Amino acid sequence: MFGALALYCWKFGWFQLADTREAWGQFGDYFGGILNPIISAAAFYWLASSILLQKQELVETRAALEDTQLAQQELADTTLITAKLNKANIRLSVIASQLVHSRTREAGLWEQAKNFPSGFPTRGLKGNSLTIKDATQEVRERVLSLEEDEQKLLAEIEELGKQLIVDVHVTYARSVKRRRRKEN
Repeated sequence: MFGALALYCWKFGWFQLADTREAWGQFGDYFGGILNPIISAAAFYWLASSILLQKQELVETRAALEDTQLAQQELADTTLITAKLNKANIRLSVIASQLVHSRTREAGLWEQAKNFPSGFPTRGLKGNSLTIKDATQEVRERVLSLEEDEQKLLAEIEELGKQLIVDVHVTYARSVKRRRRKEN
């Protein structure tokens, strides 16, 4: 604006103020003719810069959302494996408790078998009346079944542990890769 005023004053004189409206109108048209294209070009430049900046931010936001989605999926996968591990550990605790109970019952039956004849009546696992020999056999089968279940469950826990370790390593590797991509 000051440049346009300086140019006008240089060309037409510094202190010559016009007395007519037409002269002031021409002076206003001069300023409008000089400043409007400059202001329009600056506004267009700022608008174009703003659009380019928004486009770049949109690309970065989209990439960040994709990274977030991947991270959430990885977290969900890890959480699922952890939940399965927790469930298996709870089942293992129940089996261990049942094994202790059954082994204690088996030891009690062996003690009864020493003091009473094998046909002597006693209580079975379900509360039914059985001979000591049959009750001992029932408890022995239960212990063997529980031990088999325990071994299967330990194998499942071991497999889930391996999956969790692999999942954590893969998740870490992906996060490092994403971080490096962001840095570049």
